[in-house]
Amino acid sequence: MFSCMSKRAAEAIQDEIAEMGPVSKDDVVAAQKQIIAQARRLAEDGSILLGGRSDDFV
Repeated sequence: MFSCMSKRAAEAIQDEIAEMGPVSKDDVVAAQKQIIAQARRLAEDGSILLGGRSDDFV
């Protein structure tokens, strides 16, 4: 994940993660659900394309 961003940005995010400390599983699951919901909204309006389990995508 960090390889696709600048070294400075990656270090800043890694510092924030380290400062947060442990996160509860419920919080992680809630955040994942929010990300999935947003991705689906973006796919519905055509902003992004989500691939399925089909071989139609390369």
